[in-house]
Amino acid sequence: MNRTASLAITLAIAAMLLATASAQDSSNPSSSRSERMARFQQMLEQRFAQADSNHDGKLTLAEAQAGMPRLAEHFDAIDTQHRGYITLREIDRYLIAQARQRRAQQQGGG
Repeated sequence: MNRTASLAITLAIAAMLLATASAQDSSNPSSSRSERMARFQQMLEQRFAQADSNHDGKLTLAEAQAGMPRLAEHFDAIDTQHRGYITLREIDRYLIAQARQRRAQQQGGG
């Protein structure tokens, strides 16, 4: 998968979670960015917990495919140590790195 497609899928994951959090915000239009980000993190944690079928704090590829299929598409990129599982912390790091990369590309003009 090329970088553009990978970035698009990452953005889709984030957008899906943000849309759910934003829908909750519609009743409170004055919610701050930090509140929206907190809701995003909460949604990510909830989805992760639901996908973590054995509740060990780790997602295997099979768990990710079953419970968070878009995330599963990036499993190898997130599992940088090639341990066969990913943690919530690794997902956070991956999303942050992707956001930084996106900002750098926007600032660099491409």
